[in-house]
Amino acid sequence: MERFLIAFNSGNRITGPILITTSPRSSCPLACPLRKGATGQEAGVCYAEHGYLGHYIWTGLDRTQAGQKISGRIPVYSFDELLAIVRNR
Repeated sequence: MERFLIAFNSGNRITGPILITTSPRSSCPLACPLRKGATGQEAGVCYAEHGYLGHYIWTGLDRTQAGQKISGRIPVYSFDELLAIVRNR
């Protein structure tokens, strides 16, 4: 089952205060040259694999089922829930 995170009003300075979603690590293509384990000069430089997003958020999303919360605080949504939320905004 796919699972997603939703920030309803992002505090991200790049995107501004909009709804943003986080997809699971598995949504990245295996052929991405930025992934860990890739070959080439850019291997391992994936932004999402490092820092807060990779260490905490992606790992939590990998380990938490839809309908549950990461560390008891961050709700994880199913794809159907994600679509319903986007549709109703």
